[in-house]
Amino acid sequence: MKNIYKILILLSITILISTNTTNVFGSQNQKSFDNKIILDFSFSKPVIEKSNVDGNIITSVTIQDLPNTHDLRKPVLPVKPVRILLPQGTDVNNIEISHSEEILVGSGFNIQAGGYVVPVSEIVKEDNKPIIAKSSSDLLYSYIGVYTFRGFSILHLNLYPIQYDASNGKISYYNSMKLIVETKNGEINKAFRGNSDDFEIVKNLVDNPDALQTYEIVENMAYNENYKYIIITNNDLKNSDEDYTFQDLIDFKIADGISAKIVTTEEIMSDPDFEVDGAWGDANAANPFYESEITGNIEFFNNKSARIRNFIRYAYTELGTEYVLLGGDADVAVESDNIIPLRGLFANESGLPLNLLTSEEQDDIPSDVYYACLDGNFNYDCDGHFGESPDRNSVAEIDEADLYAEVWIGRCCADSDEEVSNFVMKTLNYAQL
Repeated sequence: MKNIYKILILLSITILISTNTTNVFGSQNQKSFDNKIILDFSFSKPVIEKSNVDGNIITSVTIQDLPNTHDLRKPVLPVKPVRILLPQGTDVNNIEISHSEEILVGSGFNIQAGGYVVPVSEIVKEDNKPIIAKSSSDLLYSYIGVYTFRGFSILHLNLYPIQYDASNGKISYYNSMKLIVETKNGEINKAFRGNSDDFEIVKNLVDNPDALQTYEIVENMAYNENYKYIIITNNDLKNSDEDYTFQDLIDFKIADGISAKIVTTEEIMSDPDFEVDGAWGDANAANPFYESEITGNIEFFNNKSARIRNFIRYAYTELGTEYVLLGGDADVAVESDNIIPLRGLFANESGLPLNLLTSEEQDDIPSDVYYACLDGNFNYDCDGHFGESPDRNSVAEIDEADLYAEVWIGRCCADSDEEVSNFVMKTLNYAQL
């Protein structure tokens, strides 16, 4: 458990998906007739600060409201994360960057370099003081990837307005950058459902919300059945006779105007649509969330975790479900208490600056991200580990994990009627404050 918490801490440090609202603005002019998305960004003047560390003058560079990079021994410099909504049915063909005239800040600066990541659970005796960057930084942008959120394709890039030459300590910057993304014809994502709520989320997520006009809102979506909130549990916990039950929580949601129901794991496991080659299974290319072929270890994609996830795919698409409560524990030590199994996501120290440690840490982290993010099978190379980073993917340099949630997931970690009763009682009391 100690190792699991350690890796969780390290993993969270490395994820740079900024949600800040910044004064670095972009005015976008999408030209659909020439398949180009054009975005203009303006940057404020960088702030230069110096500090004395053991007789060495180290310089830090910041731009208001922008995060900084922190790669080991590389210059710590401002970065502008960009999310670009691709027009529906298109993919990226080419990316170009142009910029204003280079503005010189000065020379002779020793830029601070990214330091080691130190686990909070260990005392590291090695020196971890700020260090001087020995390498230059002349990147204009870096490509992160194209990811799908509820059928919307979103391109992730990082822009770098600061340039640094380590040979002479020269710092310069661009006060404006023009990003041109050339698109080509692609496929319309089958998981797109046209929900107006999805449009609102994407509008506040991307830098070019005007591209939403290429996606069609489905007004007054008609579902044969509609359940915005679903609890997944087993028959025993569903039929509890304690003072408070999952049915009480469902009744509260319905009284509050939210359509809701309970679905049992027994129902899910007996439905062939949720098997690996069923309508929503990972081996079915017609499944709207399908991304890659299952080439081995098919039992991993047909177990209880996979089938529950396949049901959630169905609920999201066909029932308009937005919230799912996993009503049960995931106790691997006691099989009867393993009600809603976890899906461990693999993490290791590859790419992390942990050279101070004597041995590598790696583990499968307990996670419910697998149940929230429904694209792909989370195991591109079909080995024994789900959610691997590109460097551990033995088939292609592809990040196996999907980190955009189709549904909002919660879990009631209960394996008895009494624990469910306590959970529901506290939830209802809190909701009525």
